[in-house]
Amino acid sequence: EKEATTFARLNRNTYNNIEWLAARFFVNQEVIYNVNDGPEWGTGWQCVNNNSASKRTNNYNPNDFGANWVAGADVFVSVLSKYCNAGTGGPFNQRKFQIIDFDADNGVSMTTTVSDNTNNVVGTFTLDVGSLTGKVLNRLWITNGCTALEGGDIPNDGISVFYEPVTGSETFDGTEPSGILYGDYGGNSTSNGEWGSDALGINITGNTRFYIVITDLTNSFDDTHEVCFSLLNDGISLSPANDTYSLMRTNQTSIGPSAALLPVEFAHFSVTSRSDAHLLNWSTASEINNDYFEIQHSTDLLEWTRIGEVKGAGNSDRQLSYEFEHQSPLAGLNYYRLKQVDMDGEFEYSKIVSARYEKSSTWELFPNPTNSSNLFLRNMGSSKQESIIEIYDITGKKIQQNILPEMEEMHTIDITRLPIGLYFLQVMQNGQRTWASRFEVL
Repeated sequence: EKEATTFARLNRNTYNNIEWLAARFFVNQEVIYNVNDGPEWGTGWQCVNNNSASKRTNNYNPNDFGANWVAGADVFVSVLSKYCNAGTGGPFNQRKFQIIDFDADNGVSMTTTVSDNTNNVVGTFTLDVGSLTGKVLNRLWITNGCTALEGGDIPNDGISVFYEPVTGSETFDGTEPSGILYGDYGGNSTSNGEWGSDALGINITGNTRFYIVITDLTNSFDDTHEVCFSLLNDGISLSPANDTYSLMRTNQTSIGPSAALLPVEFAHFSVTSRSDAHLLNWSTASEINNDYFEIQHSTDLLEWTRIGEVKGAGNSDRQLSYEFEHQSPLAGLNYYRLKQVDMDGEFEYSKIVSARYEKSSTWELFPNPTNSSNLFLRNMGSSKQESIIEIYDITGKKIQQNILPEMEEMHTIDITRLPIGLYFLQVMQNGQRTWASRFEVL
């Protein structure tokens, strides 16, 4: 990787009388960087009766390679040697690799037609392979350094990677091609906070942007859980490999939003249940160019609705407190988040908090899960007005709609066209969502 810090481990194998070994680098066949002998390189080695098998070089700095160190360039590395009281030898064991530019897009503007938590975009990065062709991304591994638990809060198949060519105005809308990162892939532990795959098969051409997306959350996910993903060191490989080595050397790099880039530093955000409302409280430790907070509500973590707005302080270096009351929340679990909007229109999302509203539901959807060709929706309330039933897939795309002039007590929903998977159903009346539920087709 173009900016990764790395080193060479040099093994003397069965050679004796070794004073030092050195790694020698070439870019496009031109000698750019020669490793010098010195204490880090094992000067004296066997000449001072040190018979260790190998020595580690000090880290090399990619900046030392100059303008030739670009994405797509060929790099050759070989070994030089010096013997005790003798001359130098080599180069030996030449290997070839190619430079790839990995860029974590923290703070990079990205247009999106789907709000970040509708599909829960939690990180982006780009891969630039320069002029190289025929490259395939197979291996991608990420780790969560925050509190959300693999399997417990995020299912083992609850994270996907979407991708598209970089054009300068990418728009993530959930229709991009994608692959799944599994928490338990290849026998990986189901509780270590790592998701990955070694068989993505994504063709890479030029500069490609990737979106790490949470596509599913469990019911246990609440305000005590957060995600902050990083790419694992050596967490990427491209094929075909050069000299049988395909791992892409990278520093462990954050691919989620950087706290230093946020214009508002949240001190806390919570929700409290009342008899007929939910009270949201939040505070900020500092604010920069903060215009307002948009309060958003969801019952499924897929679709979010604006329910109010609270004016921000603009600029502040002291702790400020805010509150908002949500009248008549929906029965069951209600989720809330804050969309913090800058004076220039840029925005960031807060963490998600939730609270349960105990009120008898007027709707019932069954059987759920189902392997039948029909679902049944029972209206247990008194309202029989015109209703619209909408069904969405897990990416938030509407795939089915039924308009009912008058909602009867029982309605049959034909789902013969739906493949196996998770879906979201909502009932709309007078332009407002009155009830929603997830269901699963087996």
